[in-house]
Amino acid sequence: MSQNMIAIEFKKIKHTPALWISVLAPLFLALMVFLIYFFQGDKLIRQGMNPYDSFLSMGWNNSAFFLIPLFVVILNSMIINIEHANGGWKMLLTAPVSRLTIYLSKWGIINLVSFITHVLFVIFLLIFVYLLSWLKPDLGFADYSPDLQRFFWWGLKIFIATLALSTLQFQFSLWMKNNFKSIGIGLMGVIAGLILTNWEHINYFPYAYTGLSFSLFNTESGVLLHEYLSLAYTAVLLVIGWFFWRRKQFT
Repeated sequence: MSQNMIAIEFKKIKHTPALWISVLAPLFLALMVFLIYFFQGDKLIRQGMNPYDSFLSMGWNNSAFFLIPLFVVILNSMIINIEHANGGWKMLLTAPVSRLTIYLSKWGIINLVSFITHVLFVIFLLIFVYLLSWLKPDLGFADYSPDLQRFFWWGLKIFIATLALSTLQFQFSLWMKNNFKSIGIGLMGVIAGLILTNWEHINYFPYAYTGLSFSLFNTESGVLLHEYLSLAYTAVLLVIGWFFWRRKQFT
């Protein structure tokens, strides 16, 4: 996958809603957590509780189970739909690059944007929690400090957990011209992941992986089973998807 193709793909989405959503969504979510703690922080932070950990934990809790997987579903559909519209695939395949490069660059730009969104969410949460500590010193921030290593590790694990879901939705979006169909499948998967949280085989259901990375963070150390599975699913789905997509005809 060449860097030039990634740069080209980035230019395609530069002025589309996909890029704006990837920037504004983490900002909005972090702002919502800030406002909740600004007005209700005294009720949410109990005596002896680290206010930094409480704030940052709520940030991930509010997003890991539903909003992050839903964002990944929508992101895949929006970026791939650019090519489905107006015969974009036929034009793209006339370029002097291999089909494999096109295939991997599409997957790469989607997950690069997703990674950037995760990084921005981390940054925005930190900005707002430090702003809150300045505006609301009575919440007890002066007596504690944030566990930044834990916080950054949390974000990385949740991103890893998105990869299987993202690659699965990537395949759906490639084959479905109607982006509402791929979004609908993804939405049903995310809702099913919420319903099946306590299912004994939930580790094998990619739509629940981000929630698992959040909920199991404090009970198990290191990389969790479903996070290894996320990487494995990603590799397998990319290979299987390429096997079918390389011969796909666009009319």
